[in-house]
Amino acid sequence: MPSVRPVVATLLLACLVAPPPLTAADSEGPSIHMDEDLLMAGLANSHGDLYFRRTAQLSLEAGRNDQAMRQLKRAAHFADKPSQALVAEILWNGSHGQPQDRPAAYAWMDLAAERGYPELLRLREAYWAALSPAEQAQALAVGRKLYERYGDEVSRPRLARQLRRQANKVAGSNTGFAGGVTILALSPGGSGVRRAAASPGMEGDNFAPVVTIAGSRFYAPHYWKPELYFQHQDRNWRVGVSEQRLGSTEVGPLTPVKR
Repeated sequence: MPSVRPVVATLLLACLVAPPPLTAADSEGPSIHMDEDLLMAGLANSHGDLYFRRTAQLSLEAGRNDQAMRQLKRAAHFADKPSQALVAEILWNGSHGQPQDRPAAYAWMDLAAERGYPELLRLREAYWAALSPAEQAQALAVGRKLYERYGDEVSRPRLARQLRRQANKVAGSNTGFAGGVTILALSPGGSGVRRAAASPGMEGDNFAPVVTIAGSRFYAPHYWKPELYFQHQDRNWRVGVSEQRLGSTEVGPLTPVKR
């Protein structure tokens, strides 16, 4: 049966960090992976999928499990497949303070797998094979309601509207993106800039680590134009979530199931 910890950790992190080295075929076009400096610079704040997945990760790490589930569902509201899969894993295992609900877990994993990502399809089929006939019928009923709210048909247009609104706020967006802008972002590492002492009597040589990001990178079209963003989401999964990264998940042999 799938183990929640390796899968949850992988799905939370794999689409937020830089990908492994690319092959020649993979190197065509920009990557949709969110490097840590872009996250620190606030890029995720304009992307509902990334923002709520990131805050859910922090909530899980802090043990705020109910809050994390709400945040994962908010990310799911913005078409985030990793978050949908995480909800499924948590419900399947009854982990992180949540009651086990196998029919609902299957419905969430079926939703997460709607784009045909192989790793999620395997988990979905493993779930289905483990359900009783009564649970299968219940799962299908739950799934119909989930698709009405979280399926790509409704959630991707929702995210697209958000991206367009945020892109329109960018200076110079009518003539392209702000390639001449430089962004300074707080970062866990990198260089430092001197900041004022917090109070009288304290040393004033406290340093705030920052990283410099070119506006042409932060405002790259593939982060803001919906169709390009969606294309690179798929590439992000293909490059970043590999057999090796999900290799600790044991789902057993799969058999075709009629629904």
